[in-house]
Amino acid sequence: MKLKTSTIFYIFVILLVGGVYYFDYHQGEQKQKAKDEASVLLPFAKDIVKKVELTQSSGEVIELIKDEKGWQITKPISDKVDPNTMSDWLNSITTEKSSETIGNSESDTESGSVNWTTYGLDKPKAKIKIFNYQDQSTSMDLGTRKNIDGNPFVRKNQDAVVMVGSTSWSSHLDKTVRDFRDKRINRDGFSSMTNFKIKKDKFVLNLKTKEGLWYSPENEKIKLAQNNVREVVNAINDMRASEFTLEVDPSVSDKNKFGLSKPSMSVEVETEGKPLWTVDFGQDKDKNWYVWVKDLHRVYKVDTTQVDKLFKAKLEDLKEKEPTPTPSPSPSPSAIPTLLPK
Repeated sequence: MKLKTSTIFYIFVILLVGGVYYFDYHQGEQKQKAKDEASVLLPFAKDIVKKVELTQSSGEVIELIKDEKGWQITKPISDKVDPNTMSDWLNSITTEKSSETIGNSESDTESGSVNWTTYGLDKPKAKIKIFNYQDQSTSMDLGTRKNIDGNPFVRKNQDAVVMVGSTSWSSHLDKTVRDFRDKRINRDGFSSMTNFKIKKDKFVLNLKTKEGLWYSPENEKIKLAQNNVREVVNAINDMRASEFTLEVDPSVSDKNKFGLSKPSMSVEVETEGKPLWTVDFGQDKDKNWYVWVKDLHRVYKVDTTQVDKLFKAKLEDLKEKEPTPTPSPSPSPSAIPTLLPK
């Protein structure tokens, strides 16, 4: 069957229009994708970032490097990075986008001549540079000035282009070493704990595990409420430093100052295949709590609320409560036989 010339023409037109539409749509998608990728200010997935250099306006450089043990601070001090803090921070900075690229009468971004002073980028508030495992890097400068909406001006990879970042960048880059430091007094956790001991003057609370259950070796017949015991034990795992007081073991005068010459409390933890882990707690004249973490050779200040769970722990409070017996129901009046006189 032969098609009419007019039918062939209409089919040709439809195919042509469809082809043009598809080409334009596809090109538009590609352009939008390229635009979105270009708007990401630090375009590395957080899982491939292995090094970060954060430079403040003061000139201080914070260097963070990831090794087989996790993230470490290497400048201006050496310490471990808090893993949760680092993960959240990296996720934020590697997904932030620029809302627009701009210029004004005083700048010509195409020719590469920009008046950086106009945007506060001549002397940036902060700079960040991140590296991946192939030693490729990407960077961003944060300007000291903002647009009318309060969004800061930024510069990506030292390009001669001014971009507008989100208001979050100030908090992202206004970080100190303390913000990154691992504040846990126990860095490794106690996955295989066998013995947990609290000492206060002449009082000792001694707890051991057998087949996954906690018990008192001095009072094995006492049944302990396992959840109550775990709350006390986990108080050590959950404890965080509120201040990094000393970066070395305390001297005699330090011990006197922080109440560590005669500790108010000591905690000892035994785990399978590891040395005995011990910490001493003391109070200064203002009743502030300090903990001497001996394996880290440091003294931290800790909040009172974190110490209370340990300091107030008693074996009596850890006992499993016996169920209250249910009283027998009283018989109803109708069920009581009535004795009538004959």
